[in-house]
Amino acid sequence: MSLLLSPHEIKGLKLKNRVVMSPMCMHMAADDGFVTDWHRVHYGARALGQAGLIFPETLAVHAGARIGAGDLGIWSDAHIVGLKALTELLTALVQKPVLRSAMRGATLTCPISFTSRHRLSRSRKPAPCLAHSRLRKFRGW
Repeated sequence: MSLLLSPHEIKGLKLKNRVVMSPMCMHMAADDGFVTDWHRVHYGARALGQAGLIFPETLAVHAGARIGAGDLGIWSDAHIVGLKALTELLTALVQKPVLRSAMRGATLTCPISFTSRHRLSRSRKPAPCLAHSRLRKFRGW
C-alpha cells in the first residue's frame, strides 16, 4: 500500500489516509454567508471520494472581513445550523472536516466572484473594510 493511502495520525487526529483537500475560496455561499446545497454536494462528493481530511472553504468571522461576495460566514449564530449540517454530513461519511477562518485584511471585497451569482451592483456596496491593521497593503488601498 502506498504511503498516500495509508492511515496517518497528526497530534492525535487519526486519518484514514493522507489525502487532504485544502481550503479554497469558492464564493458559493448564499447572501449573508449561509451554506447552500452546492456546499453539501461539492464537499460530500470529496468525502465520498475518500479524502482523509477536508478543509471546506474559508469562513469569514465578520461580514466586513469577507474576501469576496459569496464567502461562507461564521459571524452570526444563524450560520451554525448550515455549518453543523455540513459537518455532520462529512463526519457521517467518515471524513474529518476542519475549520479555517479568514480575514481579508486591508483589501477590498472583490466585486465579482467566479460566478455571476454574486456580482455587486452599483447600488450595492461591499461591507466596510475590516482589517487587523491600519497599515495599507499597497499605496492607494
